[in-house]
Amino acid sequence: MLKGLDAALNIDRESFNYSHPHYQYLMKWVHNSLRQLANTHKALASTVRVEKQKVQQTQRMSLLTEKVERALKDAGIDAEEEIPDVIFTSGEPAELTSKRKQGLLAFDGDVVFRDVPEQLRATAANKARREYLEEKTKAVAKILDAYGVFDRMKYAKQQELLRAIVAVFASEE
Repeated sequence: MLKGLDAALNIDRESFNYSHPHYQYLMKWVHNSLRQLANTHKALASTVRVEKQKVQQTQRMSLLTEKVERALKDAGIDAEEEIPDVIFTSGEPAELTSKRKQGLLAFDGDVVFRDVPEQLRATAANKARREYLEEKTKAVAKILDAYGVFDRMKYAKQQELLRAIVAVFASEE
C-alpha cells in the first residue's frame, strides 16, 4: 500500500494528487474509520447519559417519598394508618367513582394536567420530567388529604385545586 502512494505524490513532494486512486482509497478508509469512531462515541455517551438520568430520577423519587412521609408524620398521620394512593386516569366518570369507592384518591389526569404543555419530542428526559411532575402532584394530593383539605371539598373542586398547583409546578420548567 505504501508503494502505491509514491505515484500519488506531486512532483514538489509537498502535496498529494487528490485524484489518484491510491489516495482516494486511503482517504475513504480514514473517513469511514473516523465516522465509525464518532458513531461509537455517540452511542456510548448516550448510554452513559441515560443511566445517569435513571439514577438521578431514582434519587429524586426517593427524596420526594421521604419528604411526603415526613409531612404526613408532621400532620399526625400514623405510619401504619392507611394512606390512600393517588391515581390519575383519563377515563369515564364511572371509573373515577369506582376507584374512589375503593378508597383511592382518583383524579382525571386530563383535567389536572390540562395546563401542562405537551412536549414536542418524546425523549427519555421529557418522559422523566412528566413522571416526576405526576409524582409531585400525587405527593401534594396525599398531604392535602392528610391535613383534611379535601374532606369537605367537592370532587370537581379538588381537581381544580390540583390543576392550579400543577400549573405552578409546570411553570418551573
